[in-house]
Amino acid sequence: MIRSTQELLTYEKRILKQFPNFDMQYSTQFSDMVNFTKAKQEPIHRWFRYREGFSPSLVNHFVSSDDKWVFDPFCGSGTTLVSSLQSQKNSIGIDLNPVSIFMAQVKTKKWSSAQINKIKESIPKIFKHDDGLNLQIPKLQIIHKVFHPEILDHLLRLRHNIELVDDEIMNFLLFGWISILEKVSNTKKEGNGLKYRSTVRTKNGYIHINDDDWQKKIFGSNKIAFVNNILLNQYKIMINDVKHYGFENTKSTSRVFCDDAINMKKYLNDTKISKIIFSPPYVNSFDYFEIFKIELWMGKFIQTYEQLRNLRKNSIGSLWGTNYPNSNMNELEEILEFLDSNDLWSAKITKMILTYFAKMKLIISQLYDLLIDGGKCVIVVGNSAYGNVIIPTDLIFSKFAQNYGFENIKIHVARHLTTSSQQKKNLNPIKKYLRESVLVFEK
Repeated sequence: MIRSTQELLTYEKRILKQFPNFDMQYSTQFSDMVNFTKAKQEPIHRWFRYREGFSPSLVNHFVSSDDKWVFDPFCGSGTTLVSSLQSQKNSIGIDLNPVSIFMAQVKTKKWSSAQINKIKESIPKIFKHDDGLNLQIPKLQIIHKVFHPEILDHLLRLRHNIELVDDEIMNFLLFGWISILEKVSNTKKEGNGLKYRSTVRTKNGYIHINDDDWQKKIFGSNKIAFVNNILLNQYKIMINDVKHYGFENTKSTSRVFCDDAINMKKYLNDTKISKIIFSPPYVNSFDYFEIFKIELWMGKFIQTYEQLRNLRKNSIGSLWGTNYPNSNMNELEEILEFLDSNDLWSAKITKMILTYFAKMKLIISQLYDLLIDGGKCVIVVGNSAYGNVIIPTDLIFSKFAQNYGFENIKIHVARHLTTSSQQKKNLNPIKKYLRESVLVFEK
């Protein structure tokens, strides 16, 4: 069904009437804080390019001297945790993605000077080749398309040698190895998945470049030397950051757990949480396990497709998620009724939206219970659009929070978002509702 602009405007106004008149303001100061761009240059944060994260400056903006424990239920690669440690605050993080948890654990570990010296001594050893190795190739179906054969063989040899070093420093070396995989592969993270470097977007559309041509330009004539130089430079950056910005003498601590955020209470016990800062996956159909599948398979975090499917089933915001709590979702009734399945590119979208908000409703209720009186919950979230219908996630979350007892609810609109070219024209009259916001709730 193709709706007129007037119908869309009437719908949005009707939907908005069901939400309280929350304190909403345009706060351009947050526009650079809701993405990971600036973190790419900051010590420790820069070890891994985590596109889905937000800036450390957001954490610094909200963490105060009175905070003792900071919590992030969707901690990703650890932006909130690292920033909290840098501010001498204790922190706890949970995430479902084992790659993300591994990254967060390594970045928040209190690496000692003795361990760093041992790491320096071990680095030359991992570059030694043993031609007699029986290398186990990951069972990722596209593995031979993802890497040039020579690079794949060399990466697996490096991985084998890293596994031979002392356990206390192995994860540091493994982190560096995992962090370069995208740089030395035939793919790059883009949008909601991986794109091959041989396909280049131009103003006239996509064009294909011969693999030999682009690989020679990027990898050079000596692919082994290229990989080695990238890895050595990564280790140099990591060692320098630990030396000058590490946490060896920091009294604060960080705890990280791999699990669904819904299970958060079993890890927190009676911990007095005064600040919660996080950004959940958006309700955008992105499969974050697809985005990180190279790291998942190469890092041995998964070894079968069944393991991958199990991770996806517990994810939220993607079409793969299947587990959701039974919850009254009055806040979504009109939105779901207005969505026309004929306008949706997948029949799974309606259930995905329902699953997403049912889980987030339960999570927000638990966050209220965990906070001390006077504590704050800060959420970075973006609205979405399906079938020319905007899903006002920031308002829905705020309504959840109000219903569970949060007070002084504020919505800081950080920036406006874009959508697919197919929807852009139809949504133009109501595009102001397609936004990314920083929500602040007080207990």
